[in-house]
Amino acid sequence: MIAKGWNRGGFLAWGVQQSLGMKFNDFFEQAQVINLPERRDRRRQMKSQLNRAGLDAAFFPAVRVLEAGNWPSAGAWGCFQSHFRVLEGALQAGVRNVLVMEDDLDFSTAFRQMEDEAMAQIAASDWDLLYLGHLEEDQQGAFRLELSSKRQMTAYFYAVNGGALPRLVRFLEEVQAREEGDPMGGPQHFDGALSMFREQNPDVRTLIARPRLGFQRRSRSDISSAWYDRLPLAGWLINLGRRVRRVLVTPGLKLRENS
Repeated sequence: MIAKGWNRGGFLAWGVQQSLGMKFNDFFEQAQVINLPERRDRRRQMKSQLNRAGLDAAFFPAVRVLEAGNWPSAGAWGCFQSHFRVLEGALQAGVRNVLVMEDDLDFSTAFRQMEDEAMAQIAASDWDLLYLGHLEEDQQGAFRLELSSKRQMTAYFYAVNGGALPRLVRFLEEVQAREEGDPMGGPQHFDGALSMFREQNPDVRTLIARPRLGFQRRSRSDISSAWYDRLPLAGWLINLGRRVRRVLVTPGLKLRENS
């Protein structure tokens, strides 16, 4: 248990027992959902998810890029810019921490049941980066936070503490200024850049949530869309199939209409 004082998460931590009952919005000073304004379908779905989870968050207008330049794709460049601007804004605002969500996030059906214990551990732990959603296999058992040095090839649900923001934002600025293929990190997908930042800064302490508190919804991608996603009827059928598959592979998840 941590004694009173400021932990790397940027909050006055009283320890696990004293932090019980704390909610996400009590702890995270800033919560942002990245959403392209024209993707009203995702905004509608995300509002429903936030309501079910009992969270308040601001919607950040994602950047739409038309030309890829030397980036993997125009969508990847826009995604990178969107995350960068959210983190840069958090740094400029001087927040103690920031929670970042992409608009294809589905919260775990057990989110509310795990929230008190999750927040108690998050508030009492020493961390710089926190992955609340990831692609690693979940393990059964009580909620816990694990120290991780593995690459995390996703960034749909994560948090950064204020102490790590200056270095991270500076690194992302440097990535944008470098040439493609630069060994220190040039134009690339945002999640890859986040992993390179961690590798080049081994003192950065990264925790992952087990089980994860959210999943990435299967829907049409704005980073690398397939041709069939752009056809209205086909896109609707594909999305339905994606939702059904989530139900089949995720224990306890029920299929329901998006509101």
